[in-house]
Amino acid sequence: MFKKIDHIKINTGKFDDTLQFYQDVLGFTLKTKESSDLAMLQLGDCMVEIKGCESDTPPPSGQEHLGYRMMALEVEDMGQTAAYLREKGIDFRSGPVTLGLFVQAEIVDPNGIPIALRQWLAPLPTV
Repeated sequence: MFKKIDHIKINTGKFDDTLQFYQDVLGFTLKTKESSDLAMLQLGDCMVEIKGCESDTPPPSGQEHLGYRMMALEVEDMGQTAAYLREKGIDFRSGPVTLGLFVQAEIVDPNGIPIALRQWLAPLPTV
């Protein structure tokens, strides 16, 4: 019945900055750009819809809340990823830190939306 998550939608008051960040920093490719304020980007099987809007109020910073919390991207090598992001001027909100089966770090996009980065060190155990 259900196959996969089709896409994640990000509403932004910083459309051009957000589009540039997801393409130039995170490596998403532009699939479609419907107008000056609507674009679909893809990374592997993951798609993100960027939609411009009038509000630029960021989500609550660093606190748990109802609704969308973050996107998580798997990385091959956290050390290389961290060095690359630092070269791009991206600050880490937390980590990198090893937590059992994975290494995790967190950054934010131009809207303040958290993005977790995860390198799996071992396969997940089967339940």
